[in-house]
Amino acid sequence: MSSERKAEGPGAPWAERQPDRQTLQRASRDFLAALSSPEGGDVLDASAGRMAEAWSEDLLAGYRVDPASVITAFPAGADQATVMVRDVEFTSFCVHHLLPFFGRAHLAYLPGEHLTGISKLARLVDVLSRRLQIQERMTRQILDVMEASLQPQGAAVVVQAEHLCMTARGVRRRDSRVMTTAWSGRFEDPGEQRVLLEMLRV
Repeated sequence: MSSERKAEGPGAPWAERQPDRQTLQRASRDFLAALSSPEGGDVLDASAGRMAEAWSEDLLAGYRVDPASVITAFPAGADQATVMVRDVEFTSFCVHHLLPFFGRAHLAYLPGEHLTGISKLARLVDVLSRRLQIQERMTRQILDVMEASLQPQGAAVVVQAEHLCMTARGVRRRDSRVMTTAWSGRFEDPGEQRVLLEMLRV
């Protein structure tokens, strides 16, 4: 059985306002009409329905899951070495322009008393990226969940992404990348950070 649990209402942990599919469908139709879509009638309604389904059921599916429920902890053994999961691919959507940003996340932690399955860390990135986001906030949220769930001696998150709001509009600087980092515990030491970044070749 999955360890994930549905977020229950706006007061549940991490449960920000969840997408309303019916409202999205009405708004999508207005949006397409405002764009002077050449289609009309049933075709426009069908497109609006597909948009609403994509946003509510897939692109923003992370709102329906409490990220803390993704991380299942179990006792660590005597040998405690840094655990790293690198190159976790993700796609998210910028809250400012509703344009995608996408890239890779690298997660590391030095266990304290707990470990978690490495696939759980990748799933954590998936849940938090499938929300309207800004990269800086997402990076910190990933670290906060790792900290709360695992209580490690230290944790680190490095995220690299390309933003369409920068490459497809505005300054239109193609191949530009944004890198954000978040550190805690042992990884707050600059020397430890250099070692980790060297391991990632960042």
